[in-house]
Amino acid sequence: MSKSVYQLNEEAKIANKTHDNKFSDFSVGSRVKIICLGQDMHFFYGETGKVIKNTGNYLGIIIQFDEPRHFKDGSIQKDFNFEPSDLLLIEQIDKYHYHEAQDRMHMMATMFDEFIHEHPAILNEPHIKKKADEVAEALGDLYQLCGSASFDFDNK
Repeated sequence: MSKSVYQLNEEAKIANKTHDNKFSDFSVGSRVKIICLGQDMHFFYGETGKVIKNTGNYLGIIIQFDEPRHFKDGSIQKDFNFEPSDLLLIEQIDKYHYHEAQDRMHMMATMFDEFIHEHPAILNEPHIKKKADEVAEALGDLYQLCGSASFDFDNK
């Protein structure tokens, strides 16, 4: 016996533990995954997007899809309205994530420098030393990019 869209939606909500979601969980800018299979004769396939409006009322969370939905008739759907239980929050990035990334880059660069870049065998082979110098420079560049991204995030 086949299941109704309602039954499939309920199974998805149970599997993703979204029944207790509240409107207040979804601030504008939150990243989400749509876990419901159907809503108001529209069908969904795990699309992701961000909250662009939250009225706090029935079907009041408006999601802008990361990738607009294209239909055979040529129409394009850029956003849609959902209930909190239809959505799964994707981990939100905060300033500590950026700090952690930069800290890990520092740790990797330090380890590379101490245990590889300065190793006697590396120093003894000019062609290997040249490649190690390039890697060390790339790690330093990545560290700087992490710092720049952290600064930009803090100043949004």
